[in-house]
Amino acid sequence: MLTAALATLALGACNADRDTRETVPTETPRAGVETPTPTPVPTAADAPVGPEEEAAASGALQSAIPARFHGTYGASLEDCAMKSHSRFTVSAQKIQFIESSAEVLNVRAESDYAAVTADETYADTTTRYVFYMALEGGDRLRYRYDKNERMTWVRCP
Repeated sequence: MLTAALATLALGACNADRDTRETVPTETPRAGVETPTPTPVPTAADAPVGPEEEAAASGALQSAIPARFHGTYGASLEDCAMKSHSRFTVSAQKIQFIESSAEVLNVRAESDYAAVTADETYADTTTRYVFYMALEGGDRLRYRYDKNERMTWVRCP
């Protein structure tokens, strides 16, 4: 037993010059113990389908939010005058909120509809979701996150 241990140490020392990476052993599931399944990453296809989602899903996959959606939006015109939770800004690569920002991963857009898959970082937590947008003329934006309720905000001057 001692000889086997010394041989293992000697082989390890010989290999030390070639590879210094640490290997992490993988765990084998035990009988009767459930292995947790990974949480799937949401995409535009995962959210419930409505007219906005159907229109956005028919658009070509893009890497940036189209310029027609860019701007600052508020719950009301009064909210446009101050930084608050009732205001956000849409640009090509980001949706900026007062305390966080969502980085664009991909976009599907068709006409006045868009589905943006984004990673939002708030404090030390990053959440991936789909942000749906529908333009209502030049002055209003109807939007929602994933399965949450739709809201309509005004475009700030």
